[in-house]
Amino acid sequence: MKNLVARRARLFVTVNSTRSGDARAQADINTNRQAIIAIPYTKVLNGRYEAIAIFNRLQTLLPDYGKEIADYHKRLTSQYLVTVTRASSSGPVEGVTIELAREGVTGSVSLDGYFPR
Repeated sequence: MKNLVARRARLFVTVNSTRSGDARAQADINTNRQAIIAIPYTKVLNGRYEAIAIFNRLQTLLPDYGKEIADYHKRLTSQYLVTVTRASSSGPVEGVTIELAREGVTGSVSLDGYFPR
């Protein structure tokens, strides 16, 4: 998990039931081994976990995943890194302001470059 966090990975997991008519199988989706591993990973990696009891849900879920991944990719590929270096290292840098001068351009500031969902 540390390796994935360090690389700013996102994780999308879908757990499906192979016995869609069995009520007990549907209740067990979130307690199986895959779910026990996937749920905390998706939380830490700012991803998404879905438990699906009916396969028809995949038809709407996969395009949603694709849109989220495309939006995230767009944000990551249009970033600028600003580094501030001071002559002395006494105390934190205070009062830093970042402004955008181009009309119609918007932005956000993140201390670690990682944009949450």
